[in-house]
Amino acid sequence: MKLIQKQKVFDDYYIETGNAKKQLLKLDIVKRQQYLFYNNIF
Repeated sequence: MKLIQKQKVFDDYYIETGNAKKQLLKLDIVKRQQYLFYNNIF
């Protein structure tokens, strides 16, 4: 559940930035989860 919540925060963060849609299109769900896990941004 925490991962899902972090995922939403991650998506919201990128949606608020300029490169939002391009970055989200480049990253599939697994890659986004790995990015969150390894970088621990939130």
